[in-house]
Amino acid sequence: LEFRRVLFRSVGRQVCRRPDWALADHTDRLTAGAAAGRLDEQLERALAASYQALPIAHRALARALALHPGRIDEHAAAALAGVGVPAAGTGLIELGRANLLTRTNGRYALHDLVRLYLTVRSWDEDPPAARRGAWIRLVRYYLLSARAAVTAAGEEIMFPPELPMAARTDPVRDFESAVAA
Repeated sequence: LEFRRVLFRSVGRQVCRRPDWALADHTDRLTAGAAAGRLDEQLERALAASYQALPIAHRALARALALHPGRIDEHAAAALAGVGVPAAGTGLIELGRANLLTRTNGRYALHDLVRLYLTVRSWDEDPPAARRGAWIRLVRYYLLSARAAVTAAGEEIMFPPELPMAARTDPVRDFESAVAA
């Protein structure tokens, strides 16, 4: 909630300072700043406060989610973060309560400004091997899901032989087993 309050206050101050600008101009200013890799100072402070208030595991999940460009379900979030689905689900709920993401139709999404902040946090806090590992787990999960869907449809598809667990057909169970191991 604090993030949204600060965002609205920040935009409100900017509107008061530049009454000759259209609201779309103010939105473009924030969007252009994000595209350039910078956030409004007050917005960044609010995001930092929300982020720092999270438990370490939820911060790690938030940083992992920033790697994904769109909406994500709890299974894919679990793959990215390298945790079980129940832990990812709990983390996603907590990130929603902290107003760092939104949920629509069972999928979660980060606002672009939140994604920018968390991407910077990831670059500062996570080694490249951890980010690479998150991508590998996500791709593996998506490949296993695709294989399961194709198998359920009675079709065959060739998958890379080097893909671990490629012969299994339950990607969620396979992923949870791999995380537990």
